[in-house]
Amino acid sequence: MAHVQQAVVAHLPGDLFPGDAKSGWWMKAVQLDLEAKGLIARETVSPLRLHKA
Repeated sequence: MAHVQQAVVAHLPGDLFPGDAKSGWWMKAVQLDLEAKGLIARETVSPLRLHKA
């Protein structure tokens, strides 16, 4: 998931996420929202892996 967070940070506005602060929480909120909508799904493995549903 670290590579996903690095990719996400590039798209976040710097004034809302200075120094990438709280970007991990924002990414987790988006992940949970997409899971709830059925757009992505988790695999039952460790570490966590996601894919399009």
